[in-house]
Amino acid sequence: MKQVILFVFFLFLMHTARPQDGKISMNLANFTEVKAFDGISVNLIKSNENKAVITGANTDKVNFVNSDGILKIRMEITKIFSGYRTFVD
Repeated sequence: MKQVILFVFFLFLMHTARPQDGKISMNLANFTEVKAFDGISVNLIKSNENKAVITGANTDKVNFVNSDGILKIRMEITKIFSGYRTFVD
């Protein structure tokens, strides 16, 4: 019985320890220029709406700053230089 409980606990632990990779979609204000930092890969798609879809690793750690029409895409300060597996479309 003890082994069964340990096995179930181990499965639960492995399930919660999965990486937090997901897909996040954000609406953006108008911009005329894009700058990406920290190794983030950006793919521009012509559209009628200003929207960003973030995929890959650390999707919840991506920051967007729009200053005077310049959209700056970077990682949060705690994840600086770790955007090489993060993609923005």
